[in-house]
Amino acid sequence: MGVVDPVVKLRQAEGALEYEQFCKLVSMAWNKGHPDIPLMAAGSKNFDNERTIITYHLQQREAEDHTKKPRVTEAFNTERVTVNLQGLEVVEEANIITFRQDFTNVVVFTVHVPIEKGGGEIADLVCAEFERFMIEHTPLFMRLGAKNLAYYRRFYDDNLLKELSSNSARRFIAYTLYTQIVTQSTSPILQQMEAELRVSLEGIDSVKTTDTYES
Repeated sequence: MGVVDPVVKLRQAEGALEYEQFCKLVSMAWNKGHPDIPLMAAGSKNFDNERTIITYHLQQREAEDHTKKPRVTEAFNTERVTVNLQGLEVVEEANIITFRQDFTNVVVFTVHVPIEKGGGEIADLVCAEFERFMIEHTPLFMRLGAKNLAYYRRFYDDNLLKELSSNSARRFIAYTLYTQIVTQSTSPILQQMEAELRVSLEGIDSVKTTDTYES
């Protein structure tokens, strides 16, 4: 019988935005002031290649060197209350373990401008405006939970032939966003999960052995 409690309780680091939350925050702030140049996720159903649009996507996500493997940041004993099969509460000691992993995310914002609406020249102007917007709003984003947000680089522009073939000029600006994932679990839950998984693995190995023998 499985445990009633969740195996792992996922919670966000205190005050820290995750990638998706950060992008939604930037989109809301930008779109409020620039409704004629919407900012949206790459691949959005609202993308229109006949309009000037900015899209965002996650180019890279990498664990920080000091947390390539999740680190135990806190461990303490507490009481854990469960309900047995008779419906009675059972109090037992539990060791609460907190794990943390830090990530560097490279978020790329792509400016798309149709050639017929100004192409590269307008795309450069939109890039400059977006960079000013980010400089002005970075302190606000950080107060709202963006941890160590920083300008990364502007990538090499699409060449002219590619722009003409796609009927759109594109420019790329990247920022680094540092995020954390914090999880908590208890030793009894981990021990019970380990026991259940071992039983499952033994069953899988038994099936593989039988199949091999029968063949």
